[in-house]
Amino acid sequence: MSARRFVFLFVLGLSASPPAAAQKTGERGLSQQAAEPGFTGTRRVVIIGISRYLNLEGKKQLHYAAADAQMMYEFFRSRAGRSVDTQNIRLLVDTGARAGHMTEALRWLREHSQPGDEAIIYFAGHGAAEMWTGAEGGYLLATNADSSSYADGGVVRVSELQDAAATMATNRVRVLLITDACRAGKLVGTPEAERIVVGDPDGARRTVDALSHPWGDVAKLVSSQPSQSSWEGAQWGGGHGVFTYFLVKGLQGMADTDPKDGVVTLGELETFIRSFVRKETGSNQVPQRIGDSERPLALVDTSTARAASIAMQVARPRSAAGGRGGDSTPGAAMVADTASVDTTLARTLEAFTAAISARALLEPPGTSAWAVYRRLLTMRSAAAMLLDIKSTLAAALEDDAQEVVSDHLRVRTKQPTPARLRGAAKELERVLQLLGSHDVSARSLRSRQLFLEGYAAVREGRYASALPLLEQSVSVESQGAAAYNALGLAYLGLGRLAEARRAFNDAHARAPRWSYPVHGLGLVDAQEGRQSEAEVNFEQAIAEDSSYMEPRRQLASLYVATSRPKDAERVLRGAVAADSTDAASYADLGALLFDRQRYLEAVDVFERAIRLDSTKLDPHIRLSLSLYYLKRDAAALAVIQRATTMRNANALSWRTLGFLRGQHRDWAGAVTAYRHAQQLDPSAAAIADELGRVYLDAGRLAAADSAFRSALGLDAGYAAAYDGLGKVNEARGWPTQAERYYQEAVARDSLNPARHQALASFYFARGRFAESETAIRRSLALDPRDAWWTKNLALALHKLGREKEAEGLYLRAIALDSLNFGLHNSLGLFYGDLERFGEAERALRRAAELAPDAPEVAGNLGWLYSKLGRTADELREYVRAAALDSLNSDRYNQVGATYFELARYAEAERAFHRAAELAPRSALLAGNLGLVYGRLNRPEDAVREYRRAIALDSLNAERHSNLGGYYWSAERYREAAAAFRRAAALAPNSAQDAQNLGLVLEKLGQAADAEREFRRAVGLDSLNFRRHGALAGFLQRQGRLPEAEASYLRGLAVAGDSAAAAATELGDFYQNSGQPAKAEERYRAALARDSTSVGALVSLGNLYWAQGKVPAAKQSWSAVLRFDRDNALALNNVAWALYGEGRAADATPLSDQSLAHEATLSTADLRTYLDTRANIWLDAGDPRRALESFDRALQNNAHPDAGLYFGRAMSLLELGREREAVAAFRQAVAVDAKYGDRAFLAGTVRYSAKALARFDRLRALAQPT
Repeated sequence: MSARRFVFLFVLGLSASPPAAAQKTGERGLSQQAAEPGFTGTRRVVIIGISRYLNLEGKKQLHYAAADAQMMYEFFRSRAGRSVDTQNIRLLVDTGARAGHMTEALRWLREHSQPGDEAIIYFAGHGAAEMWTGAEGGYLLATNADSSSYADGGVVRVSELQDAAATMATNRVRVLLITDACRAGKLVGTPEAERIVVGDPDGARRTVDALSHPWGDVAKLVSSQPSQSSWEGAQWGGGHGVFTYFLVKGLQGMADTDPKDGVVTLGELETFIRSFVRKETGSNQVPQRIGDSERPLALVDTSTARAASIAMQVARPRSAAGGRGGDSTPGAAMVADTASVDTTLARTLEAFTAAISARALLEPPGTSAWAVYRRLLTMRSAAAMLLDIKSTLAAALEDDAQEVVSDHLRVRTKQPTPARLRGAAKELERVLQLLGSHDVSARSLRSRQLFLEGYAAVREGRYASALPLLEQSVSVESQGAAAYNALGLAYLGLGRLAEARRAFNDAHARAPRWSYPVHGLGLVDAQEGRQSEAEVNFEQAIAEDSSYMEPRRQLASLYVATSRPKDAERVLRGAVAADSTDAASYADLGALLFDRQRYLEAVDVFERAIRLDSTKLDPHIRLSLSLYYLKRDAAALAVIQRATTMRNANALSWRTLGFLRGQHRDWAGAVTAYRHAQQLDPSAAAIADELGRVYLDAGRLAAADSAFRSALGLDAGYAAAYDGLGKVNEARGWPTQAERYYQEAVARDSLNPARHQALASFYFARGRFAESETAIRRSLALDPRDAWWTKNLALALHKLGREKEAEGLYLRAIALDSLNFGLHNSLGLFYGDLERFGEAERALRRAAELAPDAPEVAGNLGWLYSKLGRTADELREYVRAAALDSLNSDRYNQVGATYFELARYAEAERAFHRAAELAPRSALLAGNLGLVYGRLNRPEDAVREYRRAIALDSLNAERHSNLGGYYWSAERYREAAAAFRRAAALAPNSAQDAQNLGLVLEKLGQAADAEREFRRAVGLDSLNFRRHGALAGFLQRQGRLPEAEASYLRGLAVAGDSAAAAATELGDFYQNSGQPAKAEERYRAALARDSTSVGALVSLGNLYWAQGKVPAAKQSWSAVLRFDRDNALALNNVAWALYGEGRAADATPLSDQSLAHEATLSTADLRTYLDTRANIWLDAGDPRRALESFDRALQNNAHPDAGLYFGRAMSLLELGREREAVAAFRQAVAVDAKYGDRAFLAGTVRYSAKALARFDRLRALAQPT
């Protein structure tokens, strides 16, 4: 069983006529012979049954109301029901029972019923009442009713029904009203029984109560007491309401009991129904009667009564849709038989019916139902039908207009356009024209017409024009909520907040379940600054109708305005989860993510919004900017260019195009776009200001100055233009004037955080971090929940060395906006700078979780892993960043640099080459290609790229310095000198360029000039110990040892945190100048400062080696390998020591490891390590490989090397090539005579015993005979 609200059998004088007097089909209007005592009139019936409601959720639909209506139709068409002619029955079922159709059917019944007639109305469906309005009575709900506001249409008012019944009863038409209300849907008496409630839970009770009151001479049967439910289920005739089922059985003769005289009276019918219904429902349902119990209702047809009795004993299931059933079109009967009318009239009637069916009611001209109706007015042959035609057209017009009202009431749907609202108002105007001002529904129709006209004006923003229409609407009919709500919107648009609040309250009182008025109250609260109240109202509006998205968006806006971005995001994500087709919610979510600088997420959301609604400009504009910030420049331009071609393209779209063109350094394109924007909006100071920024970026300072002043001419208070003038003066190198303009901007717009932020940025760029802090704090005082500038304050404090405070602010920023990956990203960089690498990795990993496709996070993880020496992870993240941001040359440059560090030069070349394809005018990339070609031993390519870098950026000293460095490594000293001179000329204050020039001039033998450059480097960078060390090294090489020592000591004095490195340099000086005790003292001092100093440990090992303290030397070099196991120098030195001890097998893996990254080694180091490896191979018995290694080392050495010649001689000796061995030995001695001294080889170089034996053989062979 299932629950349903009402079944109304409104029988206006129901009685049964004898079969002999049955009216023939088609004999419309003829009287029937009375069957009951005293009855002589015609019987007409309106039957309405609604199981399906268009605007109600599934659990509120009914099951058997339509089946009950069908059963009633079959009864009245049967002999027992007096075989009522089809033209005297109106059957409206489910979606055919719209409010207009129902009203038209009742009107038809009222207008055609004459004194002495019977008029029968049967209604099965929902009934409800609005208890909050205080109005008594209730409504019969049509299939298009909306529970948001019954007073706004889609219903038949019980008061109108009462008026119609009373009018007919007064006109001597016999009236009976039967109601079957509040159906319940489980087995009788079970706890699962549940009433189906539409709107007010008390509405059904109040409606039944109203129907139970006497209406004059109208007789009624009511299915239950007001507080009871009426039952329905499959056990009654295969699916019916229990009341209606026994009602029909009683009318068929089963109620004729006492006296059994062949006549069923109202009292007998009541007794019969009450008895069986009470029994079937366990007394949970007790019908009631109103009216004369002796009123005869029907004569018994024997065969029908017998069938009814059998049916009651053997209930056979039947289809609820059996028989004729289905929807019917009101007025269809008027053209059912055209044989008796002339051909012209028949065609016109067919055209009318076709227009009604096609819903072509007022348009198109000439063929609409209205136009056909106007033609019928002129046809004399149609006169008898005009009443029905007019009523039918009125019903169709009212139902079509009501659909627009319903669309407005159903907040989950797209609101009707102004044109559609005006069209509906026109339809209701025609209805009033057809029915006249005295029709029972005229006031309701007029009120709705005025509402539709007024709401159309509201939708168009014509609030002043809307007011009189809406005020008149509520004065005509005060019960409807829609007009009050629209009135509230009009007042709100005019800024009359108190009146808006009153109107929304009036609407809410009339429709408390409708979310629109509560939403309106939230809007009023928000404008009045009553944020807490606004939040409550928006949340209530959402609770009233979770499918209504606008309150969610307004609530999110409220949260944004009150710096609650996480709450705003929660609400908007809930909105798109609730309705994945709502483009506006996606657009708002995208805007929120955009404003929080979460551009990667914003892109996906904006793209979804555009797919759902491609006509809105804002998502296109913000999408293009998001793509730009993600460095997807080509995609950004494509989106904004498409936006400027849209029909509704505005100045903002062209401004955005101008901005993006400017960011691509397409100055001409940017200026053209901004000029176009100015044509669309010539009074906008913002456009002139942005044009000024393009000129500023293009270096056209005078044009920029003029544009900013033009902006101030349009709006003297436009503070951003003062910021622009500040930037112009900053670019001119006039910081004093710049600061004055920034401060003027703040003074003119002191409550705007952006002004303080611009001043803060100025101070930060100039290293004035304390003043930057002050400006940022003022900005945050205005917007304390701005997470991004809270992060910027942390950055300023970090620069001031206040790391603890900075960390707290980074964490506060994240607490304010925990889903903003950019904040976690910044925290990771902060921890990385502090070398708190574990925390840095956690922060960056969290950023990656929030934005897995963010290339900047992947890039920063790569940077972190490079710091940690995790080269595989570093490379993986850099490669991932490049894949995510495949049009960004910087990403490929990072990949190339990582491959370069790993000595994977071929892969580095490919990465740098791809980067150069994306940024062909990048001097940096050309320089990097030069570096990699140098390592690939492609000198011509290297020089070409270095020169291309200079051509692209000829005023950049670094480009010339890089070329000089290449020439230096290639020992092309004159060319190196020329490049370094150019670099020094471009950067006269660069200490590094001065030092480089000094080094190359020394190589060229220009000692005086070299000394001048070394001393200039010291003067430019006197607090850098390496400048003093470079000068000291030069003086040492010149034999000026006291001056060299003094320079080393000055470097040590200023070294600060680099004292360990400075002390090591001084120790090397003492070792090379024959002062081993002082050298050891300095090395140990260095290790006391930094126990992991590689330089100090290696140099101390070298000292011990020179002193013959081989175990101590090995211990010092091995200490390096404990924390830097891949240190090639330490590996080589330990390997040589083991070789000298005759432990070639132990030395081999260490020597191999020292050469594992051969490509990263300098020429000198490579030569040394190859020499070590070759000597180990010799002792291991592989002279051929040893010879290859010695020869290779010689190829990488531009100058003769005695040690390599000596090793080559020993290899040739072992190969039996004595003549060549002797020649090589003599070359070694010629380069350095000590290689003919056995003591030197054994004590200083520490060759192995096997090597010394070879030496003895070589020397003997080399003696002249």
